[in-house]
Amino acid sequence: MMVLMEVLMVMAKVVMMVLVIVSLLMVVMMAMVMVLLVMVVLVLLEMILVMMVILVVVVMMVAMMVVMVILVVIVVVVIAVNW
Repeated sequence: MMVLMEVLMVMAKVVMMVLVIVSLLMVVMMAMVMVLLVMVVLVLLEMILVMMVILVVVVMMVAMMVVMVILVVIVVVVIAVNW
């Protein structure tokens, strides 16, 4: 009986150690996952920012083109009227 008790105690200690190690691993895994999520979010934010900048640049270019066209049209109309 005593031997059984000793074996049980050792088993309990081993189980406790395994549980502690597993819990630590879980915590580490969770931390890694959180870091990965943060990285992904940052990358997505950067991509969104880049897209916004590209959109702004494109809009600015289009606006410049439109303004140039309008100026040309006005100049042509003025010249035609003066003729």
